[in-house]
Amino acid sequence: MVAFKTFCRVVDRSSVSRAALDLDLAQATVSRHLQELEQRYGTVLIARTTRSLLITPAGQQVYDYAASVLRSETELAQRLVEDATSMQGRITIAGPSGFGHAVLNRFLTGFGARHPELTIRLLLSERQVNLVEEGIDVAIRIGSPVDSSLLAKPLGMLKEVLVAAPRLLPTAWRPKQPKELASLPRLALSRTHASGIELRRGKLHEVIDSAPIFEVDSSLALLDVLLAGRGYAPIHHYLAADAMRTGRLIQLLPAWSLPAWPVNALFTSRTRAHRVDVFAQEFEAHLRDILPPI
Repeated sequence: MVAFKTFCRVVDRSSVSRAALDLDLAQATVSRHLQELEQRYGTVLIARTTRSLLITPAGQQVYDYAASVLRSETELAQRLVEDATSMQGRITIAGPSGFGHAVLNRFLTGFGARHPELTIRLLLSERQVNLVEEGIDVAIRIGSPVDSSLLAKPLGMLKEVLVAAPRLLPTAWRPKQPKELASLPRLALSRTHASGIELRRGKLHEVIDSAPIFEVDSSLALLDVLLAGRGYAPIHHYLAADAMRTGRLIQLLPAWSLPAWPVNALFTSRTRAHRVDVFAQEFEAHLRDILPPI
């Protein structure tokens, strides 16, 4: 690429010395670049006389090709700079289905309106996606990252609540201790609480490990089963908040706390397009506004 640039400047200026001055190179360096090109292509590119430099037919072909390559390189560099610093182009985001439907998708509706030149692609799934193979710019994950090759940006913490439909409980009865839940059917999200529910109250620590009667792998499905009155279970507060507000679900053991869940944005590289970093920053601020304190 450097030799091409030198050769084109020599042809444009019809002088080795003037090209050297333009490029801030020694004349010997410019002459060496010309010799390297002539050796590479096995022919004379510039005919030198005591008074002038004349480009040969072969040299004209090399000049046309080199000029085209240099233009393409300049255009590519400009596009990459624009891509890295502008809010234009496409951004692909992956996230879990429940969180994606209830939180991420709603945020992206406003995000897209604020940045109308963006094209947004949202992939919602409970599986662990491959960011590189699937062309994903950023993945939102709940829980501690399991892939050490990815870079994680903490976005917030999710609160869980233990809930049930009122119809599940005897009239006016509310459990006060975890052991009192033994008589009630337990539901579970397979990747989190299938083996048990951990509860804390000050220095007290209890684990409810009764076998679940219904196990699902989707938080949205868990919410449906809870609303149907089939049992009790922990669920993220953002999913249960509306049902709790309208009385369709009630919180059990409110004096006891469940483990909080970290929310992270995962990237494949520290060098990212500007639009990806803007998304992560705005989404982090959005979570601070909507999530209850832990």
